[in-house]
Amino acid sequence: MSDRKRQREGDDDDRGAKLFKSDPTLYKKLKSCAESIKGIDRQCAAEQIQVQQKHDRLKQKHYAERSKMILEIPQFWKIVLLKFFEPVEFILEEEKPIFEYLKDINLQDNIDMQGSHKYTLTWKENPYFEELKWTRDVKIEETDDKHKSEPGWSEMDEMALHLKITSSPITWKKKICDDFGSDENAQRSFIHWWTCKDDPDESNSVAQLLRETVWDEAITIYLQPTAQEESDAE
Repeated sequence: MSDRKRQREGDDDDRGAKLFKSDPTLYKKLKSCAESIKGIDRQCAAEQIQVQQKHDRLKQKHYAERSKMILEIPQFWKIVLLKFFEPVEFILEEEKPIFEYLKDINLQDNIDMQGSHKYTLTWKENPYFEELKWTRDVKIEETDDKHKSEPGWSEMDEMALHLKITSSPITWKKKICDDFGSDENAQRSFIHWWTCKDDPDESNSVAQLLRETVWDEAITIYLQPTAQEESDAE
């Protein structure tokens, strides 16, 4: 979390605490009104998730068929990930060699009504790490309602409380980068994101890219020519 964001949240907390102290009745009424609006939003979201889950189930057989066909295309997922993430410098140069061995990606989406999801990466035998299957669970949990009554509580608290990330451990045979967790590399390292558990905002934004674009549009990304390929064709 950036210093600017922490400062903004601190200002919000101070403002809420001051209002609660100066006029607790007004504070409670405002919170009640906000909760009523949020309640309708949550009901809408729940109904949307039900529809999404229905259609996700319908897509599963097509994803399974796609996975079988992708296995016949050398380095399919490496090409897709590099084409999508390399332009925004999210994959480090040191990380690229491991994607030579990436065999398959699978996403179980909208596992529950909160939108929890799970990624599974399947790898070939390689000289870099032991595990041939990596998993990353993103569990979205209900917030304790009593916490919301505290002065200074904000929407950012809800986001932090909702997201619980669990990644399977990686046992490295060969070290490919000195520090995936450094500030310099954190926002452009795939492996840092994969193993990250302490930065829900950054992790969630990357997860959304994988969920909404890379996973669904993998074939389109693979087939689309890069800028260099278009230049060479001319």
